[in-house]
Amino acid sequence: MAKDNLMKAAQSMGDGDLKINEIPIPTPQKGQVRIKCKSTSLCHTDLMICSKEVKGQPFPRTPGHEVIGVVDKVGEGVTRFKVNDLVGVGFFGGHCGQCSACLENNFNLCKYVKFCGLSYPGGMAEYMVAEESALARVPQGMDLIESAPLMCAGATCFDALVSSRIKAGSLIAIQGVGGLGHLGIIMAKKMGYKVMAFSHGTSKKEFCLEKLGADYYIDTTAKGWIEDVQKLGGAKAIFMTAPVASMVPDMIKALDGKGKLILLSAMREPVCFNAVELQMGGKSIEAFLVGDSRNSEECLKFSQTNHVHPIIEKITLAEAPEKLKNIGKARFRYVIVFD
Repeated sequence: MAKDNLMKAAQSMGDGDLKINEIPIPTPQKGQVRIKCKSTSLCHTDLMICSKEVKGQPFPRTPGHEVIGVVDKVGEGVTRFKVNDLVGVGFFGGHCGQCSACLENNFNLCKYVKFCGLSYPGGMAEYMVAEESALARVPQGMDLIESAPLMCAGATCFDALVSSRIKAGSLIAIQGVGGLGHLGIIMAKKMGYKVMAFSHGTSKKEFCLEKLGADYYIDTTAKGWIEDVQKLGGAKAIFMTAPVASMVPDMIKALDGKGKLILLSAMREPVCFNAVELQMGGKSIEAFLVGDSRNSEECLKFSQTNHVHPIIEKITLAEAPEKLKNIGKARFRYVIVFD
């Protein structure tokens, strides 16, 4: 618990590991809001943020971009939020409002976009400061712990599904059944799609079919799995949530004519594929970046109305360093719960 103007925060020195430190509680500047964090969930992207792979705030670096909390203090010029408001912060950390992308209402594509946990300290701390434009209003009555994963994992899946413009009732696939993919399956079913869950092996079959509600389970290590998908009609869209670049060629083959392969996760390796496979089937590949705070608010409203409940495991801040190391093996979201 914070005391004497100090707080606890999980920080990385750039070696990929986290350490719990005591640091000063931040003060919001003009256009900023201070948040007393209630919950912060761990995301696979935090691994990159904790390394020197990506440029951002200097080390020691405080990650955390799936944050739910209460407004504790507001800086000069803040008009949309006041003390005690319930808010959430996702990976989108603010925009300039003046570049061509912002003028076209594409705030997440701002030339000077900020990212929470990367451009400035994130929510793996008892308090954090964020840009006002980064904040999403949390509907009254939402579970403040379950809601945390919706700020990035949930918002990414929600916005990608909506933006795909695939008709309800169509056959789609969610590749990967982890913290991101399990929400994709749940949301896709709530939107009325027929859903195939793609994963390695059969260990997640029962989980996908019975717990998440997928219509079909496809083991992508099984011989002839692409033919099995095509017998079902082929996927109108495949949403790749697991960053496995080597799977892209097979994903293309599993698409129906004019199908879309939509990349939701950050892939560290180069992606190689045969362009003829795309051209002959009128297929396409799209890369998707998480939306802005407006999209996050829509995701929260949808999730409350349609009873979307992320599968989570509650942890303490002290447990975050060890849990982050194992995040690639998790089927759910680890959520830090603050006092």
